[in-house]
Amino acid sequence: MSGTSSRRRYCFQMFQGCIGINRLDGSLFEETTELKANCFEDMFANCTGLTSVSAGFLPSTRLAAHCYRGMFQNTAITSAPDLLAGKLYSNCYRYMFNACKSLEYIKCYSTTNVTNDSYTQNWLQNAKSTGTFHYRDGTTWYRDNQHGIPNGWNPVADPVQ
Repeated sequence: MSGTSSRRRYCFQMFQGCIGINRLDGSLFEETTELKANCFEDMFANCTGLTSVSAGFLPSTRLAAHCYRGMFQNTAITSAPDLLAGKLYSNCYRYMFNACKSLEYIKCYSTTNVTNDSYTQNWLQNAKSTGTFHYRDGTTWYRDNQHGIPNGWNPVADPVQ
């Protein structure tokens, strides 16, 4: 198509603002699915009735740039789905949990050291001020209220094999 961007957003804003979704069970896709850039950007953003997401909802261990950008921002979830991907990509978790004021549990087992905001920019901005953050032992996460582990959260280094 002439004049259109070649960047594809497969499920971009698909359910954004939907008030009828309150829980997400099971898995969104197969574990072996290789994600594409921007594929789930803002998918459930502003679904203010969404309170529960199963731990295995996002099983992929292979991410792409911006793949989960803003996916759950401004929802009422209390626990994030497990984030099991090893290598992180540019902005893959950007704004993912922004304004999630009820969120109090995250497990992120990245093998990438998160010492700047290129992966997690504003991912927990305006989120709950206390919670528990599980991460892979041996990786480095900086403490920051917007881009890393929030200052009021309890970081737990888990041995992962």
